[in-house]
Amino acid sequence: MVKVVVKLYARLEELAGFSNLELEISGKPSLKDLLDRLGERFGTDFRNVLESPYDEYGHYSSAILINDRDFKKMDGLKTELRENDVIRIIPPIFGG
Repeated sequence: MVKVVVKLYARLEELAGFSNLELEISGKPSLKDLLDRLGERFGTDFRNVLESPYDEYGHYSSAILINDRDFKKMDGLKTELRENDVIRIIPPIFGG
């Protein structure tokens, strides 16, 4: 089991009902495994926010940081999570 801390911001925090969550994930979980698990746990609206950040070029527009490092500069969604990692998920914020 790998224990991680997930910090949610903006719309994701609203949908989950809290901003910090500790999760235990079996095996050698990747960031994708974590995102899938969060989507299952918090439902369709939450999952839609997680899955919608892809633009027409396939770029992920949410900021996802693992221990304050951009996941895109690591191994992307395949990045293996380790014990006590802190994952921050910040969806795009629109407005003006």
